[in-house]
Amino acid sequence: MIVDAHLDVAWNALYNQRDVTGSVEGIRAAEADPGTVAMTSLDGFAAGGVGLVFATLYAEPSVLWAPAPPPMPRQPPKYETPEQAEAIALEMLELYETWAEEGRIRIILDREGLDDHVRRFPEDRVPGFLILMEGADPIVSPDDLPRWFDRGLRILGLCWGSTRYAGGTASSTGITDLGRELVTAMAELGVIHDGSHLSEEAFWEAAGLPARGFCVTHAAARALMLPPRGRKGMIPLNRFLSDAQIAEVSRPHGAGSRGVIGLALLNPFLDPRWTYDDAGRANEVSMRAQGAAHLHHYAAIAGWESVGLGTDVDAGFGRDETPLELDTIADWSSIAEHVPSEARAGVLGENWLRFLRETLPAR
Repeated sequence: MIVDAHLDVAWNALYNQRDVTGSVEGIRAAEADPGTVAMTSLDGFAAGGVGLVFATLYAEPSVLWAPAPPPMPRQPPKYETPEQAEAIALEMLELYETWAEEGRIRIILDREGLDDHVRRFPEDRVPGFLILMEGADPIVSPDDLPRWFDRGLRILGLCWGSTRYAGGTASSTGITDLGRELVTAMAELGVIHDGSHLSEEAFWEAAGLPARGFCVTHAAARALMLPPRGRKGMIPLNRFLSDAQIAEVSRPHGAGSRGVIGLALLNPFLDPRWTYDDAGRANEVSMRAQGAAHLHHYAAIAGWESVGLGTDVDAGFGRDETPLELDTIADWSSIAEHVPSEARAGVLGENWLRFLRETLPAR
């Protein structure tokens, strides 16, 4: 079973206005002049053997650290208050719940549910969704966390950009008092901590706090993302993991014997020379070169047992910001060609499954 630890599925459905319950080919055929080229869908997960997806709840803040994405058929609302963020995330959660009620997906809540899903997926091809919140501002108060947990939230990242809880990408702020309160509640309740967007300062604070489990669902190696002399990288360097951070994630935290780091398969995460100006042109970023280099860099520091996928595709420019060899999610299995044979099953999914069996709550 292939595991993709970071996909904005609801975002893609709600704001790209796509029927993601069908095939990738059907989405492409329906978009005569797409602003982005689709790569994923529920049928695509099933056909490609992607049996488990960490599906996000993401509310976009009014101030962005990243370049603006292309125009979307339904422009995403930008929140300024926690209540606005909550409403945005709840719309996404309700969509996942609807799909689950219709039998299109299975929402994974605990270890027993995960094992049951792993047994059933080869036969029924119903993808499993693990609910991940990217940026904690939709949680109006730490006291609200149990309500989100009861509705399926199992992994939480404190920030995208900076939030009320912690400094994020492009920030040097640490974890706030409110953030420490939330992290404590996460550990007590059994919500896994995703350190993907934490500032350097917040990351190291988080690494020392109690946790059910600590992972990074989607990132890249900072050592490979230093921009050429005289140029500025498109993405702030603290969005990528230093070698010391990679090593830290691979250590035991809470119930996890070691964390896992997912590789984001987006060109601006793989090659510091690539910018959105390159979208739509000949793509010179490849899985064989840049993608493999990041996987091997992770492994050299953390061991192959801590390396996985967290692609984050279809959140921005789609196919035009993705390595050359990857056309749709059906190509995820080909990533195994770029790692040692003994590590292939782990990188494609077994490492994430082991981590979840250790850190998800029991039924």
